Amino acid sequence: MNYKISLNILLVLISGYFAEIIAGPIPENHPPVNSLSAGMGLCGVANHNSPVTIFWNPSGLNRMEQMGLDFTVAAPTVESPGSWSFLLANASEAQDSRLGFGMVRHHATSQDHTYKSFATILPFSHSFMTGKVPFGFSLKLISESIDENDWKFGMSVDIGAMWSHPSGFKFGVTTANIGGSNLQAFNNKSWFGVYWDNNISPFSFSSQFRAERPFDSDYINHNFGVGVNYKLIDLPFDEQRVLEASEIRSGWIKVDSRTYYTFGFDFGQTKNDTYLGYAVIIDAKSWSGRTHYITYGYRYAAEKHKRSHGGTPFSSIDSDR
Repeated sequence: MNYKISLNILLVLISGYFAEIIAGPIPENHPPVNSLSAGMGLCGVANHNSPVTIFWNPSGLNRMEQMGLDFTVAAPTVESPGSWSFLLANASEAQDSRLGFGMVRHHATSQDHTYKSFATILPFSHSFMTGKVPFGFSLKLISESIDENDWKFGMSVDIGAMWSHPSGFKFGVTTANIGGSNLQAFNNKSWFGVYWDNNISPFSFSSQFRAERPFDSDYINHNFGVGVNYKLIDLPFDEQRVLEASEIRSGWIKVDSRTYYTFGFDFGQTKNDTYLGYAVIIDAKSWSGRTHYITYGYRYAAEKHKRSHGGTPFSSIDSDR
């Protein structure tokens, strides 16, 4: 098992190095998250059991039912993957505290600038109230270069919390880039998210909105995302695991005056618990505004944990729960 994990990490790091050689910028409001989050309307604040929680909400580590590793490239065309992310989430048997690791490289354009940024994310999550309300924070080592000028370096902190209801709803809240350095690519943002799934329905739903002005309906209506995921096939793999062989998803994003549509899918493999995912974000007004996401992921589910829907291709079934 350690050999397979090490090999997957080596492959994604090599891929990330070569991705920079043919870099192309993407819109600044398209972060290089994994194909699950991108395909569901760039939602992730309340999504559980996926390494993308490292990017959106560090407290979600305590919802992980499996060790997860994702490597994603994001690009305006398939030939120019200038933005990428590497996310590693732990799922140890110690339920009260979890650690993870992330690296995010973003090559993006805005109305005024082109910038390159890089962040090393060190998340920690601790669970209170018997695991019902995990809290988490991430220390981020950040850097950026605006319009090809000199690189600036600094640090910031993300904090978040997530609450799970027996009905299948998860509620998450997070604030990113608190304090630390005043770098333009890491401005302060707050999000509130809702996620729903259960073990019966093949559907799962996710939504989130900017939470800096929670009582300003006009602001929320111009800063939100929604998404739905559908699991097509569910095949037994062995006594503990189930192969979710394919999933499809779509979403809708509103950022200021711009509207985006998202589509995506995943395919799993039984031999080494890996999967391949794809998503695309399309500007409603311009086909040239699209961003492609390709994710290579690895999952290893602990025997004691329970399978749940949520867009992740592999989980396990716990007969005691």
